[in-house]
Amino acid sequence: MLWLVLGVLMQAAQAVPDLQLHHVHIKVADQAAAMNAAAERLDGQRLILQGHGPAVRAADRYVVFDLADTAAPDGGFPRSSAYDEALRWMRSHGLSVATAAADVERLASETPHGRVGVVAFSSPAPRTAIDALRATGVEPVEKTTDTARYRVSADLTIEIVSETDRPDTHWCPMHPAVRAAGASKCPLCGMDMVPIPPPKVGEYALDVAATQGTDKGRGVTLRLAVRDPQDGAVVTSFLNVHERPFHVFIVSRDLSTFVHAHPEQRSGGVFALDQALAPGEYMLIADFLPSGGTPQIVHRAIVTPGYSGSLFNEPPKLAVTPAEQTVDGLRVRLATANVTALRPAVLRFLVSDAATGAEVRDLEPYLGAAGHLLIVNGDLTSALHGHPADTQTSGPGILFDPVLPKAGLYKLWLQFQRKGRVVTVPFVIEVAPL
Repeated sequence: MLWLVLGVLMQAAQAVPDLQLHHVHIKVADQAAAMNAAAERLDGQRLILQGHGPAVRAADRYVVFDLADTAAPDGGFPRSSAYDEALRWMRSHGLSVATAAADVERLASETPHGRVGVVAFSSPAPRTAIDALRATGVEPVEKTTDTARYRVSADLTIEIVSETDRPDTHWCPMHPAVRAAGASKCPLCGMDMVPIPPPKVGEYALDVAATQGTDKGRGVTLRLAVRDPQDGAVVTSFLNVHERPFHVFIVSRDLSTFVHAHPEQRSGGVFALDQALAPGEYMLIADFLPSGGTPQIVHRAIVTPGYSGSLFNEPPKLAVTPAEQTVDGLRVRLATANVTALRPAVLRFLVSDAATGAEVRDLEPYLGAAGHLLIVNGDLTSALHGHPADTQTSGPGILFDPVLPKAGLYKLWLQFQRKGRVVTVPFVIEVAPL
């Protein structure tokens, strides 16, 4: 009988193809920050690994970021020993793993600080691996269509998964580099991920007409029509991006006027906006996502009715503003290191009460985010509509990590919401050359 059992075990082990390391789960305090750091260090792709969570793909390996348990922050294995422990367990149950140690070391050394809670192995025939483990008396603690999980210890779990990765079908409208194999939420901004559209040749066009407004106190009526790049037809269907289908920023030529508004769609797909604007030159920046298209930011220079001055004047002379600004009883401090062109900047805004100095921790989501940031250069040839690098919304800090295209002075407007009121705070910063 003993020889019979041993024979069955040996046949099961021989029938199981070598397994490969598929992914590891790292326990971290901030999933979005860890994901961004790992993507940069590994030169990897941000995505949602279906059934697992926020991840970075590096070649054919993945690092998944789990939120650390604040009640047990030391849970999980140190990264340096987690794979060795998982490998020892697999081999002790007759399974062979072919992943090179160098691949594991790279994942461990290039990912942010954290502890490993799960090591996952893939197989072209996961059922045979599961059956081989069952033959040794080991049953999974949890099993789904795609995954079998085994508890090695209180701190470490091993997963057996299929090696077939489903193609990415969804992306984040604000972070197109974040992708998933199904509907999910973006780990960076919390937005619903939308289907990835087929590529279209050409750029969407934007028609803008500015006429004298009819409503009392509203100086200009703007009508905006988006046209399809293939046939020129007016686009009528849009997806919500941060709770609105269409965002419009209007900045005066001297950078003194700033408007963030949301036109209403009328019949025929045309958007309309009544806005109090003095006669003058403005740059209109439209941010929208056509259904079946890609995220668009389109600039249009406009002149409002009644303006009779010269056009194309010299750009305004900007000067770097103090790091602290006071608006509506709130003190906002921009804490940042040197900002360099073509490198991710770190722009952290800290909000406090101007009278007491106490940190403000009751900020509210504004259009689905902790804040919004518009950045323009002095001649209005570059504009960026940014959103926070994390999903924390209550304050006191709001963090952005934009990449600015060239050196020079930039004006930016931070917007956030508190007690139902939107607060707008301007700053001017200098960007150093690369």
